[in-house]
Amino acid sequence: MLPVQYLRLAAVMLLALFLAACASKRMDYVPPPPEVAVFTGEIRADNFVNEDGLNIFGQYWLPQEDPRAIVVLLHGTTMHSGLYDEFGRYLAAKGYLVYGMDLQGWGRSDGIGARGDVYNHDKYVSDVSMLIERLRAEYPDRPVFGFGESLGGMVALLGQTQRRTFFDGLVLSAPAYKISVRLPGGFHVPEILNNWAIGMAGWGAGKFPYFPSVPSDLGLRLIVKDRGLREQLLDDPYVSHNWLPARYVAAIAESSKFLRKHVEVINVPMLIIHGEKDELIPVSSSKELTTRTLSRDKKLKVYKGMGHAVMLQRERYEAMLDIGKWLDDRTLPRHLVQQATSEAAAVAVPALP
Repeated sequence: MLPVQYLRLAAVMLLALFLAACASKRMDYVPPPPEVAVFTGEIRADNFVNEDGLNIFGQYWLPQEDPRAIVVLLHGTTMHSGLYDEFGRYLAAKGYLVYGMDLQGWGRSDGIGARGDVYNHDKYVSDVSMLIERLRAEYPDRPVFGFGESLGGMVALLGQTQRRTFFDGLVLSAPAYKISVRLPGGFHVPEILNNWAIGMAGWGAGKFPYFPSVPSDLGLRLIVKDRGLREQLLDDPYVSHNWLPARYVAAIAESSKFLRKHVEVINVPMLIIHGEKDELIPVSSSKELTTRTLSRDKKLKVYKGMGHAVMLQRERYEAMLDIGKWLDDRTLPRHLVQQATSEAAAVAVPALP
């Protein structure tokens, strides 16, 4: 019974800390970028079967012309790719091909059990790697950037650290590198206590993988301050509303431990965005990431007053503009992409006699 007792204690502690997290103050509203409204490309549903026979759902946001680059969207815990529709439209209108993927066990993708249940994050990485290989085959001369928010950021970091995904650049929103719940007064749980709670939950998950450990809807209520968006998420059938199983926590703990040991090997351009009032992941986590990675081209942007999951906040449009500019500065303009594509086609197709 000892493992169950420890697991229950860790779960109660996590729940109490979630309840104690404090709200973000309001920021000035930034209107949507005009590209969101003028997007005239195509949105196309997609799916593929992974190595374990699970059907993985995804969707394209396609620009009207040859894409200047590809962006793969990886969502956070309880979420799905459809929640990033505005972001997908914005980038596609600027000339990027965007692919949003529902990680296995989330959204409209198959899983091995309840929402959030996964053997380990290597399963996510394998699916992302399969997708990247396919996109590179379809668009062989285009750079592939990864965008990951929270859990999605952890998956992107894990794949890049393991040398299995090979993104050409990373845009990360509060990646789940070092999780630590924010307490009243602005302080985060001490790292040693936080690691103990998560570690105990992870330890018990080996024997009790389905034990309910984290309430999805409570987390949504805490991190999403805009009432309209919060109610939309709580009513969304593709958003997880169950208690996440212990194996979810175990996978988080395992990946975090691996990243803390090996994250230095990442050496691609990297932009990290983070809310100053993040309830789940302290800004110090992202500061450490920018310090430890070998990337020479790296930047951390902290948004004052904003909470966790920047792209799900009322003030998300400021971040969209920053990401768009960062990508533009690292990719060819549209007319040069079209010129290169035409030149390649002319070389590939011999002239008629």
